[in-house]
Amino acid sequence: MDSDGKESVMISIRCDACRKDIKDARKDVNYISILGRDFCSSCNDKLRENAGKAWMSRAPMHYAEYQTLLQKTVVKMTAG
Repeated sequence: MDSDGKESVMISIRCDACRKDIKDARKDVNYISILGRDFCSSCNDKLRENAGKAWMSRAPMHYAEYQTLLQKTVVKMTAG
């Protein structure tokens, strides 16, 4: 228990792309969840870069097409 009388819970978060543990994990600070998968900051940057490259190489894309592209990129980076 901590000083407030509440039970402290330790949660371990692991990046689904690089498989490394994220120390002192704080959502939207040093990791992000996209489509149910957790990404560390560096892998999130790689995800955005990879999806962005494919997105920019195409003609104007509808939002639904971008979501499909993002989902495929997430699956490819997390191997499943």
